[in-house]
Amino acid sequence: MYYFTKEIIQKSIKLNGSIDETDLFGNKGEYIHYPGKRAKNQPCIKCGNLIQAKSILGSTSYFCTKCQKI
Repeated sequence: MYYFTKEIIQKSIKLNGSIDETDLFGNKGEYIHYPGKRAKNQPCIKCGNLIQAKSILGSTSYFCTKCQKI
């Protein structure tokens, strides 16, 4: 978990933060959180399988059916 957390933070910094954030000069970040609502029907960044959405207990979860078993 440490390795992946560190990798995600480094990637986000390299891309100037999340697409939901702006820097002091108003420039938007380019990092996209996967999977998420913007990732539905997009290819999984690990295997290329399409990201699926499923409503679970009133909340929608986004996941790759190949990489993450539910």
